[in-house]
Amino acid sequence: MIEERDFEEVIVPSIASRHTARLLNVLQPLLEKHLQRRMIKKLKLTLDYTMGLAIKIRALSLVGTEDYESIWPLSGSLFDRNEMEMQHDNVDMIVGSVRLPLCPGLRAYPKEKAMVAYHPFGNGEGASKTPKFVVKAQILA
Repeated sequence: MIEERDFEEVIVPSIASRHTARLLNVLQPLLEKHLQRRMIKKLKLTLDYTMGLAIKIRALSLVGTEDYESIWPLSGSLFDRNEMEMQHDNVDMIVGSVRLPLCPGLRAYPKEKAMVAYHPFGNGEGASKTPKFVVKAQILA
């Protein structure tokens, strides 16, 4: 089903649009009245695209051969070279802790192919296994 053209061209954009509308509805009171219309128009394009990618990733995770776990370091946590990449202004800076997480990472654990079942990212089952691969989290040091 996820390889069908209708899924890509109709279902994903429809679901993404609904999620975008919900998020923009929640954000609207935080925007200044005179900027709301312009800001929402700008945000809508970016959020539709981002939500569409997230829906595709989630669909693939349900039918794929990996379990996924997000890597979202906390501010002040120790820097882990295996799971994080630094973004900073000063190249000579020595890093010991995370100042600000910018983008989450992802660990993928192998799983046996089975019937589709719902498991949220980071369900705890992969912690005892060795990751198949790691997409590093981006942090500000």
